[in-house]
Amino acid sequence: MNGVHISPKSDLVDMFRRAFLGEDVFPSRTAFGPEDGVTTVLHSTRGTSLEPRVRDAIMTLLTDSDPRVRAGAVMAIETFPAGFDGQALLGILDERSNLFKGVPAIASGFSDIHWELMRAIAGTRSQSQDVVNRLRQSVVDPANGQWLLAGLTRSDPEWVFSHPREVLAGQPMRVITVLANLDEPKKREQFVRTIRDEQESFRRAAAAKLDEVVSDQQQRERLTRLLLP
Repeated sequence: MNGVHISPKSDLVDMFRRAFLGEDVFPSRTAFGPEDGVTTVLHSTRGTSLEPRVRDAIMTLLTDSDPRVRAGAVMAIETFPAGFDGQALLGILDERSNLFKGVPAIASGFSDIHWELMRAIAGTRSQSQDVVNRLRQSVVDPANGQWLLAGLTRSDPEWVFSHPREVLAGQPMRVITVLANLDEPKKREQFVRTIRDEQESFRRAAAAKLDEVVSDQQQRERLTRLLLP
């Protein structure tokens, strides 16, 4: 990976930990930082015999004593959450919450790695009832819930459709997030119909952003008519 040989005998925990601490373990001209090398390895080993070992190493570092290492592990999982166990991640988050709350994230936008890990959990699309319930509870947070909305829409769309006011939290951009994660035009129309009772200013703000996620002009016009009858 990036000129570095990885084999079943490689000490992945040590290699990843050094990368998260800033060592250029996986040199790359395109990486934003040394920690990005770990996400490259995670992506490149998908479908190979190394994939479980790579995930296990990242899971081990999730509770490392150094907050920079934990932040790196969280970033890697959040970047490529497929294959990780959402229930296991939620268990770690609950049992060791002090390791995540208030710890700065490497990725921009997150208030801390607690919310970044919550987004990773949403991205696993886990159908565990514990995970689903937590996402439903957390998505209503006005400051951070938007990070969970994409994953929740994909894994639990019917709940999102039946609780539009809670998931949107008065923020028109959340409408766009929901629509971006619905593949079928009929599903998009179904969701838009659930918010026709919102204030006109809210619906207009959402309609103004439709071109960001709906490329088909006819579908966009249809959604606009539903939002602004």
